[in-house]
Formats: sequence, structure tokens, C-alpha cells
Amino acid sequence: MKKRLLTVLLFFTISTAFAADREWPYPSFVRGHLIYAAEVLDVFSDEGYGFTVELGSMFRQHEDFSQALSFEVGYLTSDTEALFVTPVVETLEVDIDVVPLLFNYTISGNIAGNFIWEAGGGVGGYIIDNDIDAPLEEGYDNTDTNFVAGGQFFGRIGYWFGNDFDVTAGIRYLVSDEFSFYGGLEESLGTVAFDLSASWAF
Repeated sequence: MKKRLLTVLLFFTISTAFAADREWPYPSFVRGHLIYAAEVLDVFSDEGYGFTVELGSMFRQHEDFSQALSFEVGYLTSDTEALFVTPVVETLEVDIDVVPLLFNYTISGNIAGNFIWEAGGGVGGYIIDNDIDAPLEEGYDNTDTNFVAGGQFFGRIGYWFGNDFDVTAGIRYLVSDEFSFYGGLEESLGTVAFDLSASWAF
């Protein structure tokens, strides 16, 4: 299911980019995001938080909506405790760090007055670092770093203050291929996160 979602995201982003008008220049923008997720990974994870920075440019503007392409990078972290047999039954401390590297497509428009909406998706990958500490095993520490293909869907509503500045709030769904860690355990991103952002166009 997740591979199908990634395929759809990739096809949509590439086809939209090639179909775009090439009437440059259009406004560029930088957007900062604060992110909170109740659960970062599908299984071995707890709540997480972090930030991302997005740099992009509009490539097509219409009377009712506009479209943009951007690149997004950031950092998301989560700490949790999980019960394992190692070979004794014990609670392991699991630290998860995620670095998203995503190319995004965004469509946005006006709701009423200065209120705006935004929706879109992105494709790329995630650098995922898993650090597992076993308190009952002296000196035990297991760290795995994986790069996995992934993507996201997002939707936001916000307010435009004029002078090329706006703020938005919404949700995003982060998804990735499966990866292995700690002796072959399978995990993946399947994360619904809350997003608060501010953008400045230049």
C-alpha cells in the first residue's frame, strides 16, 4: 500500500512539473514548519516533534489558485520505551531521529478575505537513525542508520497578512518504505503530524 502511495506521489509531482508554464520569474519563498506527531514510527515509537525548512518557487499563477515546487529538509525526534526479549525480558530505550529530504508540489488558493488554503504532496526520502539502549546489558548500545524512499501528503489553512507573509496550520501524513534495524526488526514511517508554519515570499 505504501509503495503505491509513493508511486502516485512521484508520478504526480514529475508530471505536474513538466506540464508547468515556464514564464519566469515567479515569486520564491522560504517557509519554516514546527511539527508534532503523536507517533513517529508504526510500531516502536512514541510522540515526536521537530522542524523543517522549505525553499521553493511558484511556477504557475492563476486568478483563483497558484502552484509551487519546493525542497524541504528538517529534523524530527522521538523517544520511547519498548518491551523486548534480549534474551531476558526487559524494557529498551529507543531514540528515533528522522531527517526528511523531500521535493514538494503545493497548490494554494483563497478561501475568503485573507484566509487561504494549501494542499499537496512530496517525494524523496528519509534518513532514519535508531539508537537502542538496553539498561540490563552493561555497555550495550545498538545504532542503525537507514536511508529509505518516502513521501508525504499535506493540507493546511492559514491567513495572509500582506507584504508576502502568511501563517498556516494543518496536518501532514509522512510515509516511507520499510527498513530493518536491531537484528532484522521491520519498521516504517506511517505518521500523521500536526504542522504550524510561517512563510515569506521574495
